[in-house]
Amino acid sequence: MDSQPVVEFLGCVPLLQKLPTASLRKIADAVTFKHYDKGAYVVHEGDVGEGVYFIWEGEAEVSGPVDSEDPDFHLTKYDYFGHGTATSVHAADIIALSKLTCLVLPHEHCHLLQPRSIWRSDETNETCCLVERILHLEPIEVNIFQGITLPEAPRFGKVFGGQLVAQAAAAASKTVDCLKVIHSLHVYFLLVGDLIMPIIYEVHRLRDGKNFATRKVDAVQKGTVIFTLVASFQTEEEGFEHQVVMMPSVPAPETLLSLEDLRERRLIDPRLPRGYRNKVATTKFIPWPIEIRFCEPSNATNQTETPPSLRYWFKAKGKLSDDQALHRCVVAFASDLIFLGTSLNPHRRKGLKTYSVSLDHAMWFHRNLRADDWILFEILSPIAHSARGLVSGRMFSRNGELLVTLVQEGLIRKAKPSASLAPSKLSESYEKGIDLIGFCSVSEVKVALTSPASGEGPSPAQVRRWLASPGRGEGNPRRCWVRATLASPASGKRPLPRLGGEWAAHRRRARASLARHRHFALAASLFLQIGGKTGALSSSPIIGEPKVAFYIALLLSVYRL
Repeated sequence: MDSQPVVEFLGCVPLLQKLPTASLRKIADAVTFKHYDKGAYVVHEGDVGEGVYFIWEGEAEVSGPVDSEDPDFHLTKYDYFGHGTATSVHAADIIALSKLTCLVLPHEHCHLLQPRSIWRSDETNETCCLVERILHLEPIEVNIFQGITLPEAPRFGKVFGGQLVAQAAAAASKTVDCLKVIHSLHVYFLLVGDLIMPIIYEVHRLRDGKNFATRKVDAVQKGTVIFTLVASFQTEEEGFEHQVVMMPSVPAPETLLSLEDLRERRLIDPRLPRGYRNKVATTKFIPWPIEIRFCEPSNATNQTETPPSLRYWFKAKGKLSDDQALHRCVVAFASDLIFLGTSLNPHRRKGLKTYSVSLDHAMWFHRNLRADDWILFEILSPIAHSARGLVSGRMFSRNGELLVTLVQEGLIRKAKPSASLAPSKLSESYEKGIDLIGFCSVSEVKVALTSPASGEGPSPAQVRRWLASPGRGEGNPRRCWVRATLASPASGKRPLPRLGGEWAAHRRRARASLARHRHFALAASLFLQIGGKTGALSSSPIIGEPKVAFYIALLLSVYRL
């Protein structure tokens, strides 16, 4: 039998939709057909079975210790059983209710059900190009995926909006059959994403039709939805075709400079202000996973007024797999890199600091595309009003075909001036060097430093003696290293480690732990209430000490609370 109908069938099985298309083709070659008459036993309770069974046609029921009247135990097309029973036995009988045809994947091929990447069947995620690794999701359940923000991913002080769009589109794509590809998406950015915490993508299957499918995806952090996407998928079909919009005449990408080359040129461009060149030279440069080449390079800065339009070529760095879903997700990722900022171009001037954040984003994919080949992105901002800027965009292939149409609206404001820090009430105590050196449990620190009755606590000397008492911290995995020899943030000084290599080792452990556990609130409650010349606890917290909070949280994060 031709393998294509088998691939199409396997693509409709929920268990298999998370797999790369290449894995589905390998499974299609490995499965065998099994036929059963009405009333025949497919498997017996206690049997190991031949592998994983997928119902191709007909119906079956689970019989045994369960109630067969329950519809949950009737199996129909696209249902499966036997998954995970390679070393265990079937818990019940499976009986054919009609003429039944099953596809059986033998146990020796069940490794195909667990590829190392959702995009490739033959490579690990580590060997893929960067943007492909950014868009890798860990399947948690059939409709739940987990994504993270890699250290090499673009960062703008928060989770990059394009990452949310692309990862959510990837999660939705991994819940539809492989013949359906995303043709439109609409998203809303609700809250700022945390760079450290994983992102959970919950997919809701709104509709599954013959030619179209609709999915809604919620991105969740800390139990709160921070982003939502609605996407529509379509099976490719022939139809009417026309294109009125023409690709603008621009230089070929091979003749243009990359962002890295432009940066090097700006460092020595005498037409640019010296302060700007110094800032470019001292700012850490992290290359993006998307290569960008501007069609009209200029010496304008982010404080120079320019027209509300932009044109540039872009493509993914590295070779992507052939999965069309991946290529569309990569384009979605790249679409938000330099999009909303175009609406600020006419308003830029010297000394002006701005704040912008995406509110909603919409994309329509017109044709198949390759994100690892050059794509022209033409951007125009037709209006900005009421602190909102609107941008629209069109993407063209090198031969002039319109690939994607985009629209985004975002919040654009003048940045509020940062409030200057008032002289700290902690300054004198810090300058005297409050030492809290030793091993102790977090709970013991909290008890020792807090007196519920009076709202006061011991003096620094008392705390130091308490921490130095013998036996504290030995053999207890929930102990943490506490050191608070802190200088005043107002004076610009930083904590001065005095323990050499031992201190450095603890600091590295603290930083690694901080990536998993966030204890800023605890740190503030324990230490940022220290006030006055005596170092006693104050009844009200002192604010305006973010740097102190960071260092204390860093130290408290050595062990899990």
